[in-house]
Amino acid sequence: MVCLEDAHKMSLTAQKWETYRFTSKEFDRETGLYYFGARYYEPKLSRWMSANPAGFELINPFESDGKPKAKYNLIETTNWYSYVGNNPVNRIDPNGELFFLDDFLFSLIGNLFGARNDGVWQGTWDNFKNSWMVLVGTAMSIMDNPWSAVNSMFGFAAYYFGFQYFENEVRFQSSPLPPDSSLFTIEIKIGTDMGAVSLGRIILYGQNMARDLHLYLPHERGHTRQSELLGPLYLLLVGLPSIISASRHGKEGWIHDEYWTERWADRWTVEGEAKGKEKRNKKRSVK
Repeated sequence: MVCLEDAHKMSLTAQKWETYRFTSKEFDRETGLYYFGARYYEPKLSRWMSANPAGFELINPFESDGKPKAKYNLIETTNWYSYVGNNPVNRIDPNGELFFLDDFLFSLIGNLFGARNDGVWQGTWDNFKNSWMVLVGTAMSIMDNPWSAVNSMFGFAAYYFGFQYFENEVRFQSSPLPPDSSLFTIEIKIGTDMGAVSLGRIILYGQNMARDLHLYLPHERGHTRQSELLGPLYLLLVGLPSIISASRHGKEGWIHDEYWTERWADRWTVEGEAKGKEKRNKKRSVK
């Protein structure tokens, strides 16, 4: 048996300990909301009760130089009341403004295993900034050409899950590609030695290619143009044959750059054909 007085004391104790609940934030019993510091959160609706404190900065998600603002993602710029980009399982928002748990984990693993040397916290910030730049660029490319959306999404997935363990640099590049006047690409330098891969508007290349980038990037932009033309067929008709050809390079005299997928990519760019010939001649001279 528990007397009413003891039950009342137990209830008060429970209320005291239950003040801080979801993500350790303070629960306001009178309103039924959680206080995060910057704004209140409604758990039943999974929404903030006020707009993002960044205010009208979210109307334009780009800097003056045309680069996406790294602090805010595409969902936040269109929905000022969304919680952690509608992904509460994988992300957190410590004060109602940011979240970057995944970026921290990628940076931590990369630094622990020697894949990167920029420190955990610097790596976390770089991953956060770069991943949202790539995401915004991918969304822009899909809106620009939905036909090649699958390729760009594959490119984003490859970068997000496969290369954030390494230091990386992201830049947007507008390149002349006939018959269009220009076509922007998302070019990502990965802090390890590797070749170059084009998936939709996303181009991934290794740090070992930086010195001869003027030779390789026009060619990769040609693959981007192939992707724009072929859409979802690009992976099957160009991507897979190109990978197989690259794996055979140097075996029994096989030259990957002479393969039809590579020669076609060179012809798509204004300077690609000339750069392609220069690249092939350079490789022959090395041999």
